[in-house]
Amino acid sequence: MLRREDEQLNFADMDNWQERIPKNSFYYCLRQWVENNLSDEQFSHLYSEGKGRPSLSPTRMLTATIIQLEKGYSDREMDEAAQFDDRVKYALRLSRSPQYRVTHSSLSRYRKMFLEDNIGRKILKMTLQTATAAGLFEGADKDLVDSFMIHGATSKQDTFTLIRKAMARVLRLSEKDGLRNAIELILEHKEYGKNGKPKINWNIEEEKQKLLTTLVNDARWVKELISQYTVSDELKDAVDLLQLVAEQDIEENDGQIKIRRGVAKDRTISIKDPEMRHGRKTTSYKTDGYKGHIMTGGKDCELVISTTATPANAPDESALDELEEQRKENLGRYSKDLLADTAYGGADTRKNMQEQGINLIAKVPPASNKKGLFSKEEFNIDLKAGLVTCPANQTVSTIPKRKSKKQIQRAEKGIIKFPKEKCNSCPLKDKCTNSKSGRTIRIHENEELLQAARAKQETVEFKEEYSTRANVERTIAHLTRHGARKTRLVGTAWAKFKLALHGAVRNIMTIPRLLKKQAKEELQAATG
Repeated sequence: MLRREDEQLNFADMDNWQERIPKNSFYYCLRQWVENNLSDEQFSHLYSEGKGRPSLSPTRMLTATIIQLEKGYSDREMDEAAQFDDRVKYALRLSRSPQYRVTHSSLSRYRKMFLEDNIGRKILKMTLQTATAAGLFEGADKDLVDSFMIHGATSKQDTFTLIRKAMARVLRLSEKDGLRNAIELILEHKEYGKNGKPKINWNIEEEKQKLLTTLVNDARWVKELISQYTVSDELKDAVDLLQLVAEQDIEENDGQIKIRRGVAKDRTISIKDPEMRHGRKTTSYKTDGYKGHIMTGGKDCELVISTTATPANAPDESALDELEEQRKENLGRYSKDLLADTAYGGADTRKNMQEQGINLIAKVPPASNKKGLFSKEEFNIDLKAGLVTCPANQTVSTIPKRKSKKQIQRAEKGIIKFPKEKCNSCPLKDKCTNSKSGRTIRIHENEELLQAARAKQETVEFKEEYSTRANVERTIAHLTRHGARKTRLVGTAWAKFKLALHGAVRNIMTIPRLLKKQAKEELQAATG
């Protein structure tokens, strides 16, 4: 039931303590925005009418959630801050007397409610409505996009631990379906419920091999057993996860099960948070968790206009469609000009943006140059004439003379092969290819788009326009300084909710500053 609260002052409030809160502080800006844009009635759809005990103020609890994210407070630290920190009291519109409790259980309950109602996206949209009404998007046609890594809330786990944890979850859930005893009877390993690693000598390879075989076979037997019953969706999902982690890292030869060398593609790394992934932003920087994506625009491209999160191994450009759909929902249309780094500059991305009427301004990713050999960019590809010329001035046609099945398949894939006779006798062969059968390059089906983009990125106009892309990196630096780099709870949905609120806070702090700057510019223009 939604509570109606009257705010009462007492003697502790009589020394004008609220006037000491700086006007440019996070707490002041947050309170002003909340007072002007939110009310408890806006959350009435989340409550049953006339049933249950009176609720806490949803506006106040949302404000507390925002403060908690911005300052990195735990639930208990947030409760203490609401009781004893005057700045927090001011933002929450509380009396100075320590009488209001924001308990950890209340924060958890309201956080779940806000998450399920997609409040993060709604608050971000409301900040953009404020900015639009203030004219901060007038004449602003450029948007910026970029991504950053988000550390997951749980640690990655090795194959042995993944299987044991997944089996322990299956055993817990199977109790509801009355199948736990049946499952335990077929298990060879009997210590799935115990904490810590099994008591074996981990320095002896044979013992590790035997344990791995036991765990994998147990997982397979459970999968076979459960397939014979009608079980809950929750148990079925747990068994599917068990099967996934039991098979993803292994290889089996002649009945022997071993750990596969290398990392499986899209490897599940945690049972507590199965959506986490290994991710790498650069060759030297990697993380386990998620990848945050933001789009900024408006005056000086400083306002966050859309956000999302993906598993950490997702390509940067994979989030563009969702970001653009949010932009259209928040501001009424897709981007006109979109500036991005080379991760977004591939041919497929350019084609997709072109079809949506978006002008993508990004550098083309450099062609690979393995072992210092000539890259594709050093070949002259004449699409109109259908000719490819190598650095040694040898030319081949993109259309095969002989129509063999193999040559037709190559041509359909855009694979151009230089004759081995020319390559093996070429003085530049050592700088071009190590293959005895000749040099091969691939022409993308949208190669014309890439050629036009490469030519454009060398112009002075492109370089001047592209220099503004750095603004999005400053926004990301601000977000990560204020907690966006970490996620406290599990799952992609939580990562999206949290990042949207971080974006909203950034806008709440940025809008007053941009309005002051705008007023100053208008005054200067009026006075000459």
